[in-house]
Amino acid sequence: MKNIFLVIILILHFSSYGQTNKTLDNISSILETVYNTDQSNRLIIDSIISVYGANSKEIDSLNKVINHQDSLNQEQIITIIERYGWLVDKPF
Repeated sequence: MKNIFLVIILILHFSSYGQTNKTLDNISSILETVYNTDQSNRLIIDSIISVYGANSKEIDSLNKVINHQDSLNQEQIITIIERYGWLVDKPF
């Protein structure tokens, strides 16, 4: 869940002082991919629960997949922040 908020914040405040448009477009593309992969499995949680129940092995498996994807997404976000700094609306 932390990753979702981090991705949303980065997308909403997406411009960086001294970065080229091509770099920003690339970062934007990465962030969109991270957001989409973050949400894809979360969007099916309710339907899995309604079919199998909240304490089912299917939900346990889905949670493992979500946690793994969160780790991968977090690595990508951290790499962007370490390389480009925190992306903000306006330069200081």
